[in-house]
Amino acid sequence: MQPVEEHHPFETAMSHDDVVTWPLNLPAGKTLEFHSDFCAVTLQGITDGREPCVVAHGRLARQIEVVVEDEGGSVAVRVERRAHGLPGWGFWEWGPHMHVTLFLPVDVRAEVHNEAGRVRVHGLNGCDLELSTEAGHVTLHDVHGKLTLHTSAGKLDGDRVGGTLEITTNAGAVRLGIDALDAGRHRVHADVGSVRLDLAPTVDAYVDAHATMGAIKVDHPSRRDAPAVLEVSTELGSVRVRGNREHRAERPRRAERREGEARAAGGVSSVAVPAYQDTDAEMVRILQMVEAGKITAQEAHDLLRALGRG
Repeated sequence: MQPVEEHHPFETAMSHDDVVTWPLNLPAGKTLEFHSDFCAVTLQGITDGREPCVVAHGRLARQIEVVVEDEGGSVAVRVERRAHGLPGWGFWEWGPHMHVTLFLPVDVRAEVHNEAGRVRVHGLNGCDLELSTEAGHVTLHDVHGKLTLHTSAGKLDGDRVGGTLEITTNAGAVRLGIDALDAGRHRVHADVGSVRLDLAPTVDAYVDAHATMGAIKVDHPSRRDAPAVLEVSTELGSVRVRGNREHRAERPRRAERREGEARAAGGVSSVAVPAYQDTDAEMVRILQMVEAGKITAQEAHDLLRALGRG
């Protein structure tokens, strides 16, 4: 497919960076299947009437080709290096100089896989999104729909997220601001990494929190007969579920001190179920090493056992 060279207001902070655009014919009802292994990726919902398209921007934008193929029930999009480019290079050579943005309908149904590189998702509503990455930071802003997200190694964070959630990481922290949950079951899990969720006051859910090795604190109204069930868990790390910042700011500090005193005295708190003491500096360093790929999850467990934390 022939690209169209043009300039966009977002193109880059560096004037010598290139911007190349490919049209994307995505008929209603078809699933987008996107794959890349060497660049940062953004999924951007269309709100200004423009047609779907793929935009590459960065120093190496002219060195890639976007291949679009209609496969019946789906449209496959692949980002490939041009034959005359630098075919031996991987993410560490290409990644810092390459960013691909897909402008998509806000209610898109998509399956997205990025081998390495940051993934950003913005402005989708009513979408059906399956997103996975082997190594990279995933960020979401104003994303609502059926969300199935997975990272093998990398953080996952976002704000104004909602819908039906199935979110997992093998090694990486999860930080999400959730403003709506559909009726039914939802799951947020990290094998190695802490989980922090800020829930809007309007979220009516039963929070079922678990941590094999780490602290648990739930500071959000939770009732068993709520229409939504939110399962939050981690094998190695801490779990915290709380009301959003505005809601938390309304609670008097004196009440917080009373709750802390009650817990210290051995009382039972309605908003905290401590499994261990809060994550200490040693655990933080170990988690960071796992996220950086310096050690495996099993090696992290072995280290913690050696430190008397297992």
